[in-house]
Amino acid sequence: MGTLAKVVVVATVVLVGTVGMAAGQPGVAVMLTGGTRGAGVELSFGVGGAVGARLSLAGGVRVDRTVEETDLTYEAELKPQSAGALLDVYPWVGAFRVSAGVLYNRTTLDGEARPDASVVYEVGGQHYTGSELGVVTARTTFAKVAPYLGFGFGNLARPRSGVRVSLDIGAFYQGKPEVTLRATNPLGVPGVAAAIAEEARDLEEKLDGYRYYPVITIGLGYRF
Repeated sequence: MGTLAKVVVVATVVLVGTVGMAAGQPGVAVMLTGGTRGAGVELSFGVGGAVGARLSLAGGVRVDRTVEETDLTYEAELKPQSAGALLDVYPWVGAFRVSAGVLYNRTTLDGEARPDASVVYEVGGQHYTGSELGVVTARTTFAKVAPYLGFGFGNLARPRSGVRVSLDIGAFYQGKPEVTLRATNPLGVPGVAAAIAEEARDLEEKLDGYRYYPVITIGLGYRF
């Protein structure tokens, strides 16, 4: 079982236990969320009306991306997955809040390039035909620990029970992308591996803008 799956299991147990005790322990909101982090679930705990804390899980969506580097075009899928803990401060004890926290980040960007067999491509400063390269697969990963900063609307810390609507806008920093490339190289041409390694470094520079991941999340739930 992967680490994120373990986090999901533990959080689910906590969620079920929390909901079961909600009637006797007011101050917990359970939210269903959706947005750029994916679809998810969130627990919110109020500490008075001005401070709150949240635990969240999100993922399960795929976003198509096209990435071009030198002569190769990669058809890729962005797969956001994360679990987070946030602290909310309501400076005017109203709907507006400022949020900061940390995410356990499992976001990946996976793709492949399928060059035409008879076309010559520049890869890593060298030239090869598509038949020499074969299929080129790419996997991009990011830092597992990602700090988050943002703001939002919807006071989840208020002590009154009832339906809650939430909006978050912000970003988390997931560090420099790390790209792993592999070419099938069906003809066993010397030098392809070195060229692919250089191509991976070029792709990391191309994807540098992914260091910051934008977050827009809406939520609907109930505070017990």
